[in-house]
Amino acid sequence: MKQIATTIDDYLWTPDHKVVEGEIEEGKRYREPQFNGAIEITERERYRVKLFMDQIDQRKKTPVFCATQGHAALVRELINQMKTSSDPNCCVRVTANDGRRARSGCARLAKLINAENDAIERLEDAGVIAAAFVGVQQHLYDS
Repeated sequence: MKQIATTIDDYLWTPDHKVVEGEIEEGKRYREPQFNGAIEITERERYRVKLFMDQIDQRKKTPVFCATQGHAALVRELINQMKTSSDPNCCVRVTANDGRRARSGCARLAKLINAENDAIERLEDAGVIAAAFVGVQQHLYDS
C-alpha cells in the first residue's frame, strides 16, 4: 500500500479562496483526515491522482481506497480522464451505494485476478466488501 502525500495535506482557508458549497470555518486548519469529508479541494485530488497514475502500471488492476462514496466518484472520474487505456470501464467504483453495479464490478475484478470463486465465497456481497474497504481505510487514517 502507498499513501500519496502532497504539500496540500494541511490547509488554512483565507478570504481570497473561493467556497463553492457549504460553509468554511475561518481560522480553522484542516488536516489530512478531514479532506474529502469536511473539505474537498478538487485540484488537490487531481494532482494526487496524477501522481498515482504516473507511479502505477496502468495495464494492471490496482485498488484505490477513498474517504467517502462521493470522493470515490470524484477519483473514478479523474482516473478515467487521465488513463492511457481505451477501456471505458478501466476504473470502476465499488461502493455500497452502487448495489448491483458494485456486485458486477466486484465480480469483474475477481475474474481479472483469477480469483472469482474465492472472492465470492469470502466476500459474499457488496455490504461485506464495503465494510472491508472501510476497515482498511480507517486503518490508513489511524496510522
